[in-house]
Amino acid sequence: AAILLIWDSGVAQRNATVATIDGEKVTAAQVAYYYYNNDIIYYAQYYSQFGFAYPYSASRSPKDQVITESAASQLGLDEEYVGKTYHDYFLDSALNSLRQEYALRAAAKEAGYTLSAAGKESVEQALDSLDSTLETYLSTYGANLTRTSYLQQVYGKSMSAGKYRTCLENSQLASEYYTEHFDDLAAY
Repeated sequence: AAILLIWDSGVAQRNATVATIDGEKVTAAQVAYYYYNNDIIYYAQYYSQFGFAYPYSASRSPKDQVITESAASQLGLDEEYVGKTYHDYFLDSALNSLRQEYALRAAAKEAGYTLSAAGKESVEQALDSLDSTLETYLSTYGANLTRTSYLQQVYGKSMSAGKYRTCLENSQLASEYYTEHFDDLAAY
């Protein structure tokens, strides 16, 4: 019973290594961050609010939806994904995003580049926006959610408030470094 309680809490999944990139461990929370922040999921949720058709349905499991040739064309996906599930695509996309993030963070570290004050402020604004969402849930639905409980509903049990902050900071650092050093990186 104790093992089931620990497993159900997400603690084991939160710290488990699910992949490695250049010898660094990748956690389930990091993969979930990019998996569920995929543009296709965002647009499917947006379109469904207005009753418009979209090739991917956010109300069904991505493991149960196969990418058709028409959907791949409409979404701008490589033909290699035709016949595969959206889960396969989201997972590949998340890992590719993480590879890029890790490479950019490594380059930033080598150059002695750290997150700017504006970048730190951007992270804080994202967390403030999250808190605003939680207040809306409380006032609209009477649901008093913590950051972690909400994040686990969005990203799965592997996510925590601390892991989410780390994902935001890492993503922001990589984005900032890329933007400031695009010309150098493009030449490379």
